[in-house]
Amino acid sequence: MLHFIFETAAFIVQKGNPKKVKADLREMLRKDLVVILGNAESGSVGQEAKAILDRLGIYPQVVRQAAFLAPDSRSLMLAMRKGEADLTMSWRATGFFPENAEKLDVIDLPPTLARPQPLLLNLLKSSRHPELAKRFMAFAAGEEGQAIFRKHGFLDNKALLAR
Repeated sequence: MLHFIFETAAFIVQKGNPKKVKADLREMLRKDLVVILGNAESGSVGQEAKAILDRLGIYPQVVRQAAFLAPDSRSLMLAMRKGEADLTMSWRATGFFPENAEKLDVIDLPPTLARPQPLLLNLLKSSRHPELAKRFMAFAAGEEGQAIFRKHGFLDNKALLAR
């Protein structure tokens, strides 16, 4: 069996989910929530959020209601850690970074809407250490490597089946 590593978008909320946010994209339209969003013009997380919200036809409404648009996931996570917002959509794994996991929780979205994106490991012909790269790729695809990726918020085939 081939092993893959996936990243996906998820909701990020304050620790303990005090506003009781559900895994429903329409939650981003709640008037009682301060929502921030990634800018689709400047970063991959904004592009992904736009694609997901466009599937429901609510992207323009969410942008109008958002307190601000951030250039990237790092900026979204910083604002969330500072308590500047109640809800954002970011890459799932960012919620598992130690500095974020202390203050924030991840709410998984339905995979039919937030489609897992494969992370590709490639060996470049120009690599100065091709054997080392091959060893890392083999490790990442093995059981131990997959467990490490899962621990840090990424999904693999097992995690995808569990969702």
